[in-house]
Amino acid sequence: MTDELLKEDKIAVCPVCGSEFLVTSKHFIYCSLSCRKLAEGKKKGKRRSSKSKVKKCEGCGKLFQTDRYTPNQKYCSQDCYYSKIAKKKDPDIEQPERHSEPRRVVCTNCGEAFMTSRNTTLCPLCRELR
Repeated sequence: MTDELLKEDKIAVCPVCGSEFLVTSKHFIYCSLSCRKLAEGKKKGKRRSSKSKVKKCEGCGKLFQTDRYTPNQKYCSQDCYYSKIAKKKDPDIEQPERHSEPRRVVCTNCGEAFMTSRNTTLCPLCRELR
């Protein structure tokens, strides 16, 4: 019976811890469950870290590491991003105002003329009464 066990079973070396163990099936690669989990964790870590890169910040020039969620990141921080955007804007170019010039409009409710820079058709009094 001992000869039968030796023919079917083999002794293998665990790739994680290096200990020898008896292989009873061709599917066994590791000596224990803990060694298998360690090896699987290392494989997952390699897959995750493969997407992270060390890059040079386009804002300040410092080296930074991206994570797996943002591998195409160009700036090391939001501050660098915003400062770079501010430098791109030309200070000589005037920004348009939010409201247009005040203009004369006739109220659709009472017919009185009033000045406004908003897009409204009611005078302040009619707007209040509504």
